[in-house]
Amino acid sequence: MKDLARLFNSHIYVLYVRREDDAISEQVKNSIREKLDELLHGFQHSYHSEPNKHIVEGINAFVLEKNANMIVMIPKKNAIQSLFFRSESKRMAFHTDVPLLTIHE
Repeated sequence: MKDLARLFNSHIYVLYVRREDDAISEQVKNSIREKLDELLHGFQHSYHSEPNKHIVEGINAFVLEKNANMIVMIPKKNAIQSLFFRSESKRMAFHTDVPLLTIHE
């Protein structure tokens, strides 16, 4: 992702779409921002946390608002979740008009 951002001199928007009832403390937000600043040092970037009960809709709305040209997702799932819940990355692949890159941890 960094190579692509460097090649195209891109701004990296980091988006966390959270359920509306999923509150994040300021301390956690600051910790996340500090880690992102460290990881993305030297790149234009910003962190956004948007409430939306539908993750795919939230991502697509953000893509439209920011006129983004690509989505990069890092799926986070444990074994139990993969048995009972559909992958948001898979769902996103079928409901986006921009290229999607998924990076597994």
